[in-house]
Amino acid sequence: MKTKRSPKSLKRPSRKDWLEIRSVDISPEKAITELAQTIFEVGAATSKKQIAHDAEAPSAYVKTLVSIATNAWRAKTKMLDTATGEIREDMKRVGRHIEAIYRNLAEVGIVIRDHTGDVYDEGQPMKVIASKQTQGLDKKRVSETLLPSIFWNNRLIQNGEIEITTPPAPNVALNFESFMESKGLTETERELGREQLKHAYSSYGLNGEHFAKDFNEENLLAVLMKMERYLIDTNAAWVLTSEPIKPGNENKAFIIGITIADESENQRALLFSKRIDISRNNIFALAMRNVNGKPILEIHRRDEHFRKTFDEEKLRRESPEWERMHMANMLDFQRRIFEVLKVSDITALQIDKMDSMKSNLIQFVRSKAPACFKNYANAVVVASSCYAALLLESDEVGKKTREEFGASKRNIFGDTRLVQNALWLNSRILSNDGGVRRMVEYLALPEITMKGMI
Repeated sequence: MKTKRSPKSLKRPSRKDWLEIRSVDISPEKAITELAQTIFEVGAATSKKQIAHDAEAPSAYVKTLVSIATNAWRAKTKMLDTATGEIREDMKRVGRHIEAIYRNLAEVGIVIRDHTGDVYDEGQPMKVIASKQTQGLDKKRVSETLLPSIFWNNRLIQNGEIEITTPPAPNVALNFESFMESKGLTETERELGREQLKHAYSSYGLNGEHFAKDFNEENLLAVLMKMERYLIDTNAAWVLTSEPIKPGNENKAFIIGITIADESENQRALLFSKRIDISRNNIFALAMRNVNGKPILEIHRRDEHFRKTFDEEKLRRESPEWERMHMANMLDFQRRIFEVLKVSDITALQIDKMDSMKSNLIQFVRSKAPACFKNYANAVVVASSCYAALLLESDEVGKKTREEFGASKRNIFGDTRLVQNALWLNSRILSNDGGVRRMVEYLALPEITMKGMI
């Protein structure tokens, strides 16, 4: 178990922060009262300015609010009685001022979340600093919050840091051997099964609910949440041959999205290329398949056992059918976009008269984008709305998008899928595409950014 980190050891800003609570032990009341008043005044000023979209607020303003909220939480935790969880008697007078800070923060949309005692969902974005197996537990729980999660208008702007306790791990290998015995598998089949068991993959519902497997409890979404995530666009797929192994990229996850699988005409070459170095275990694949008529999202680690899980001959045979399905999906996507734009053909768009519709689409996108993390339905709607707004741009980006859309190119909704995946995973994007960049700008989410290379 890693050494527990004290709040005092957290890295402080190099500059002097006039809003920072330096101590609650030395005459804190005046400073805390002034801080509460500062928050109230900042909130009032923001209200008067009537910022159209919270995402357009200056980053310095957001950073200041996070600093205030974090320091208020630290001050409050020092006042608590560890036995009762309540503010100690000798600190109640100061505690009232801390509660005032919490209320003032809430007035400007800031919510501070302490996770201590919560059931831990491995798909949550908190960073687990340490974990400890504990007898008698049936669920993972947060034993201590080291840094709170902070939300602004329901948008996560600071990931929490926690310690957790977990139930004892089961004997997976023994259970799997018993299973193969019960199925009467041959030794050759058992050997293949043992190899496949070593491959890391996890299955999820469209809202991120983890479908734990009987013989493998690894939750790769939880693994990804602890890493700096990059979804790979097809025009930046070359990074898989170089970026994952660069020094300093060990904790960066490079994710092959559904986009690449859709756009690639040779899936086998993409999935099993020998040019991809997997030694850092930081390359993943996001896929979707139907199980008993229900859509399931899968996250795979591109490891040395990945290939064993595929019937390569079947994959080769099904490539033509996959292509037919892809083209059918593309036509359906075109139909849905026409419905959004209220036209029957791309030539019917009157770009010079549709600024209002574009503005409404972008406003809709920004209002819904914060609710797309692990919500596939929302991600589909928001990403599709981004593409619809892109078609209404009057510049070269819009013109190129309309030309590709009208020509029914096979990869016209690849950019939309890329943005959709990024929304679901709350991930950055690696792409050099101007249309993707514009759609990311529509989102105005600080967590989802785009760059051509790392």
